[in-house]
Amino acid sequence: MDENWESQLQSIWLKLGTISNEKFIQQIKNHVELLTVTDSQAIADFERACAFDSTGHEKEAEPLYRSALDKGLTGLRRRRARIQLASTLRNNGKIEESIHILREEKAHYSDELDDAVDSFLALSLSS
Repeated sequence: MDENWESQLQSIWLKLGTISNEKFIQQIKNHVELLTVTDSQAIADFERACAFDSTGHEKEAEPLYRSALDKGLTGLRRRRARIQLASTLRNNGKIEESIHILREEKAHYSDELDDAVDSFLALSLSS
């Protein structure tokens, strides 16, 4: 994975809402297939999960978020995956697990996504 791959990925994300959901998901799938390093498979699963989640296919996103985390997703993508998984779980009716994940993130990590953790935790608690 290199900067060019990331740049191309961002270009695809900019198309969200301007092309059909099916075409968008397919473009993400095609792009992540370019990842060949075993460690990059976590990123591939994460990006596919985000594509499904962003197009209203949360049931398809959940196992991909879990897979990405199980495969050792790191850095900011790991934190995003945990937050987005928690949001997806809430929307899929798995509120307690959502709360658990977000409380764990709040207790053990801090970065520019702290406000997102707080917001989604509040949503989960209100559910």
